[in-house]
Amino acid sequence: MEYIMTRERLTACLNTQRQRRAEAGTVDQAVAAGVTTGADVGVPCGFLPASVSDDAYFHERCWDTFAISGHREYGPPNLFVTMTCNPEWREIRNALGGCDVMDRPDVVVRVFNMKVQALIARIRAGKHETHWRGKAWGKRSPIFGQPAKAYAYRIEFQKRGLPHAHFLIWLQDPSVTKTGDGIDAISQACLPDPIEDPDGRALVVKHMLHGPCDNRCMDGNGVCRHGFPFEFKDRTEPNSTPGGGYPKYRRPDDGRIAIKSVKGKGKVTFDNRHVVPYNMTLLKEFDCHFNVMVADGIKMIKYVFKYVFKYVFKQDPRANMQLTEVPPASGLAAIPEPAGTSAPAAPTATA
Repeated sequence: MEYIMTRERLTACLNTQRQRRAEAGTVDQAVAAGVTTGADVGVPCGFLPASVSDDAYFHERCWDTFAISGHREYGPPNLFVTMTCNPEWREIRNALGGCDVMDRPDVVVRVFNMKVQALIARIRAGKHETHWRGKAWGKRSPIFGQPAKAYAYRIEFQKRGLPHAHFLIWLQDPSVTKTGDGIDAISQACLPDPIEDPDGRALVVKHMLHGPCDNRCMDGNGVCRHGFPFEFKDRTEPNSTPGGGYPKYRRPDDGRIAIKSVKGKGKVTFDNRHVVPYNMTLLKEFDCHFNVMVADGIKMIKYVFKYVFKYVFKQDPRANMQLTEVPPASGLAAIPEPAGTSAPAAPTATA
């Protein structure tokens, strides 16, 4: 159904191109009349907000999410979750047919969308019977100890082509994020015991270790912009910074280390200070990078909204076109006009 709706929207845009663009003759007439700004040429038109990926669409979704946060029943979101595609997922590998994962973006997108929909079903679990693609899953135990009251998400693509999704989640009882024990029940930031939970430890080492830091995450002073490595702490402390921020997660100095091979770095040693906060249930269920952060305070909420809807707040990427007349190049004769015509000099566009 979504494919059909998108196809119909694109077909409507295709069939109305003559009304949406300026013909070459119109541009020539504008230049002859002394118009030098491209914004003054043609007829302004816009897409409906229902057109996915249009500016109006993202602005509408952004302000809808702001409206949820401003409602007294919901308030600001409580969790900020990032899910990144894993190219080693069995569903992707089985469908590649010997091709490289970068050569089959259709497979990657399909599988990732299935995982996102499965995550949404898990977030909503316990609230009511969940359905996905016509299959009833029934009531399931909530991931965070309680079903989500609301959620919003945005899917983006990395430079190497892998998609990732940012989620904002509103919990039924947000008071659990105000205590250290409540935060530990939702998100952890330490290496699991290799004897008690060897599978969980393997997943944390594979997906949830930050570093070693390099130019991608370090500022001009050689400090990691994400704060790694963090200090050792024996217990989780809720955020106490005026205006808000991240809590200080439990990172005990218990001697647990992980030695991991990093491309171009060789063998690197990590400890609890390098662990990215995660939820073990999600990590085991989806087998991918799954960052789960508790968002607290007005400053943190503003940062999270700007991070999720970053392209709404960025400057319009479309170039401002300026039309100018270009004289014939030095030493070259101007191309003569056909007999019986008198067109102005050809315009060029400079960004």
